[in-house]
Formats: sequence, structure tokens, C-alpha cells
Amino acid sequence: PDDDDVQPDDDDVQPDDDVQPDDDDTTPPPDDDDATPPDGVTATGTVPCVYSSSQIGDVYVFSAGGDLTVTIDTVSASTTFDPLGYSTIDTTDFASVDFSGDDEVPCTFPPPTYDCPQWDHTGSLGPIAVVVMGYEGDCNSSGVGEYMLIVSGPGAPDSLSLTHDDFTFAGPSR
Repeated sequence: PDDDDVQPDDDDVQPDDDVQPDDDDTTPPPDDDDATPPDGVTATGTVPCVYSSSQIGDVYVFSAGGDLTVTIDTVSASTTFDPLGYSTIDTTDFASVDFSGDDEVPCTFPPPTYDCPQWDHTGSLGPIAVVVMGYEGDCNSSGVGEYMLIVSGPGAPDSLSLTHDDFTFAGPSR
């Protein structure tokens, strides 16, 4: 079945299970790939669902031009999980938390309980880090959650790049 990756099978007529913008199926709207793309700059990735026993996350470092809204969303039913995240001006070891989110907005593909994080990062000009993590509970059977990071607002960067993949750190605890 099609998963909307970049493989040659992307033009089949299978129902889609993610939020990629291509519409290669025959399902009429509102199937999930007919959704309006989110406002802001986006990046997708995966994180292990280990946040209660370990602190491992993906880190994006970029220059903020002012106030931001940060959202982490789930991208498919088969890879859903309970995400959390935070942003910090500590771009060295990511140990301090300036702003954070957990369960503020509904997920596109909700885990059995909880919601997705969204928070405002205000008052920063210059480098900041956004950290994406996944809780151990409410994860899909693979133990890895797939996410979309959305950064919007007047201070949003032009693009997002993953700077630390599955980074182990001494971050905040729940």
C-alpha cells in the first residue's frame, strides 16, 4: 500500500495514511491528503517513544526573528504517538526550558489519550532550539512516532533543518 513516500509506487490508488500534500488516490475529499497544508514552515521526522525512562529527542536549531508559534502534530494513524516539546535559547546542551507544550491542541491522528503540543515562543531574536520528544505510553506498536513540526508567526525562519537526530540530553522531566 501507498505511504506517500518518494518511491515509484506513489501513483497508485490506495487510500493514504498520512498528511503529505500529494493526492494520488481516488478517495474524494476530505481524505487526509486533501487537507490544507499548515501555515508556517514545516519539517517531518521520527522519535523513539521513550520519554519517561530516557530523554531522547530531535533538535532543530534556527534563528528566530521574533515571536513564534510551535506545533508538533502526528502524521499517520500507524505511526501515532503522544508528542511533547519545548524551545530554549540554550543551543549548546538544550537543558533549559524557556517555553514548552504538551496536549494543547488536537492531533491530526490522535493517540488513544492526550493531544498534541503547541506553544508560543516570545521575545527571542537569534538562535533558539526546538526539541521534539515522544512519551513511552500511547505510542504505536513500533515504538517510534512520526511527527510534523510546524513553526509559524512573524519570527518564523525560512526553513527548518534537523541538527541533532535522536539526541540524548539532560532535558526537563515531566
